[in-house]
Amino acid sequence: LRWLHLQGVVPTEVLERVHDAGFVRAFLDGTLDATAVRRIGLPHSPQLVRRTLLEVEGTRVAAQTALSEGLACNCGGGTHHSFHDHGSGFTIFNDLAVTARDLVHSGAARKVVVFDLDVHQGDGTAKIFEHDPQVVTVSFHCRSNFPFQKQRSDV
Repeated sequence: LRWLHLQGVVPTEVLERVHDAGFVRAFLDGTLDATAVRRIGLPHSPQLVRRTLLEVEGTRVAAQTALSEGLACNCGGGTHHSFHDHGSGFTIFNDLAVTARDLVHSGAARKVVVFDLDVHQGDGTAKIFEHDPQVVTVSFHCRSNFPFQKQRSDV
C-alpha cells in the first residue's frame, strides 16, 4: 500500500473539456444561482471548492497511476451525478467523466469504460458520454431511487 500525494488541484482547462466554462467559473467564483446550489445540495464555501478540485484531481492521478502500476484508487471519488452544465445530487464536477476524457485526450487510452456500481445511477456520466464512442458507460443501480429520471447508459 502506498499513498499518493497530489501536487495540486485539477486545472480549469481539464474541467472545461467536460463541463461548461460558465458553470465551472460560477462554481469557482461562488456565483451559482440559488436554484443551481439547491440542485447540488451543498452550500458554497471556499472549503467545498478546494475539496471538489482535489477530489477530481485525485481521480485523475489514481487513473494515471493505475495505468503505470496496475492498480490505484481514489476513495473520495465517484461523483457521477454532475452533467455538462450543472451539478446535481451532491456532485459539482464529474470526476469520472473528467478523468475518462483526460485519458483519451492525453492519448493514455483510446477507449475508456466507466463501470459504475452504485445504488444510484451515474446519470451525469451517462448523459455526458451518450454520443461519445470513446467512452462506454456501464451502470448497475436500483431502479426506484435518485435520480428519478434515469439516463441511458451504454449497458
